[in-house]
Parts: sequence; C-alpha cells; structure tokens
Amino acid sequence: MNKKSQFYIITAVILLAMTSGFFMPKLSYDTDTKFREVGDNYIREASFAANTGNLDDFSRKFVDYAGIKEQNFGLAYIYAKGRNVTVLNLIKKTIYINEFKLDFNQTLTIGRESSITLTKESDQYFFNTSDAPKISAFFYSETGSTKKVYVKNE
Repeated sequence: MNKKSQFYIITAVILLAMTSGFFMPKLSYDTDTKFREVGDNYIREASFAANTGNLDDFSRKFVDYAGIKEQNFGLAYIYAKGRNVTVLNLIKKTIYINEFKLDFNQTLTIGRESSITLTKESDQYFFNTSDAPKISAFFYSETGSTKKVYVKNE
C-alpha cells in the first residue's frame, strides 16, 4: 500500500469518528439558571401554602404553571412537620422514599426521622428532616437526552 492510499484511509477514519460523535445521543445533567429560579420560587411560596394547609393543591398548580416555562417539569416535596414527614411525588416517574415506592401523584406520610433518602432511577438524594417545620424539594425535568435536577434542602 502506498503513502497516498494510507493518507486517504486515515483521513476517512478520522472523518468517520468525528461525524459519528455528532450524531450519537449525549446524556447530560443540566441545571440552568432559569430552572433553579423556578425551584427557588417554589420553596419561597410553598411555606405560605403549607401554613394555610394547601400545599398539595399549590404544588399541583405550580407544576402546571412551571410546565409552561420548563417542559416536562416535575417536583417531589418533602414536608417535615411535627412527628411526620409527608412526601408528594409530582414527577411523572416512580421515586423511592427510603424503601417506599411512590408513583406519580401519590402522597406518602411516614414517621419523622433525622433524614430520608429519595431515590430516582439509580441516583440518591439525602434530605435532612430534623428541623421542624421544613419544606425541601427535588425538582426534575427531562427533555430528550437532557435531564435537569435541582435539590433544595436547607
């Protein structure tokens, strides 16, 4: 094989590798500023809703509204008050709270512990529930191969 044909073969391999990189789906976790602002707004307003006993209704309406700005937006809140921790899953996927399965639009109330673990797919997120009362939240959005996650746990 002469040098000219080697050059063409190497060039073809390089071009093939470069173009295949453009067309392969890329899975990425992204947390952009707008997504974080939506989550921060929820936490700020949720405390008022919790004080009036309307946290579930507020959360459902908030997810509908946030869906206008952020496609496929969902959240799960963790509300620690008194001796209980209440979790509402408004993510269109199954999550686990400690060992309990929680499907979309389901609420779970468990006895208060110092912390709980939220598991989505294989990712785990830890929430401190020792302070009372306290609202924490897990925000999630998935569009194509881009997943956005924001955890608010203060």
